[in-house]
Amino acid sequence: MKFIIRAVDRFCAKHPRFGIPNLMLFIVIGNAIVYLFSMMDTTGLFRGYLYFIPSRIVAGEVWRLFTFVLIPQGGNVFFVALFLYFYYFIGNTLENTWGSGKFTIYYFSGVILNIIFGFLVWGITGAPSRAMVLDAHYINLSMFFAFATIYPETRVLLFFVIPIKIKWLALVDALYFLYVFLIARFPLNFLPLIAIFNYLVFCGEDLSRTLRP
Repeated sequence: MKFIIRAVDRFCAKHPRFGIPNLMLFIVIGNAIVYLFSMMDTTGLFRGYLYFIPSRIVAGEVWRLFTFVLIPQGGNVFFVALFLYFYYFIGNTLENTWGSGKFTIYYFSGVILNIIFGFLVWGITGAPSRAMVLDAHYINLSMFFAFATIYPETRVLLFFVIPIKIKWLALVDALYFLYVFLIARFPLNFLPLIAIFNYLVFCGEDLSRTLRP
């Protein structure tokens, strides 16, 4: 995987203008807008038009290839706001560290891996549409791993009150990924592994240096 990240670094060095500046800000704003519209739509039809559903995409609803990343997690407004703030903070920090180009490639490689996985499972197993509804939940959570690998000692205020190092939050995140893999129904239980794979491609070397005694 080293050659992949080195190729990404070379590409970004040769094309310094590549990337979407403030990408995470746009994604967070999109999530907030979708959440507000979802609150007004008691039928749930609006959100239903945004999910990644292979059979609907093949039928012509191609916007679903991207809109699934705009679906917020959680129903409570406090937790939605908390998650979106944290996603922005981590995503913006990674962009400042890596540059817009590398962060854009990192985020959208996670999106593309999810799309490929969704179509492969749907095509091979013929799973019904409802079995392959995807969102960006694990793509966003995997940013914790990247941030914690680069800045393991950074302290954040959990619930704006409790100081905690980001590496411990990443450990909790990893346990959550393992829990989902063990208890979720197939094939959705493999989605955490897809996110982990994307993280290891970009941060595997940094992780090995961090864990080295």
